[in-house]
Amino acid sequence: MTLRLFVTGATGQVAGALTEAGPRRGLAVTAIGRPALDLETADADAVTRLIEASGADVVVSAAAYTAVDRAESEPDRAFRINRDGAAAVARAA
Repeated sequence: MTLRLFVTGATGQVAGALTEAGPRRGLAVTAIGRPALDLETADADAVTRLIEASGADVVVSAAAYTAVDRAESEPDRAFRINRDGAAAVARAA
């Protein structure tokens, strides 16, 4: 049986490493990011539907707002992605 891994933040370093190494370790990796999954604007139900549809056995939440220098001037955006978006992924998992 192949373990199915669902990773958010498709263009990030964590997702890239899992996408590259996963198949060599017997994992079927699906990495998803914007625009299909935009944690800043997605509602929790949409996140749940997307993860459920993937049939994943394991979910890795690797999407994040990483613009540290701008986070202080864009706190609402940082919280929408890093707090609310991550919480939606966690609940869906």
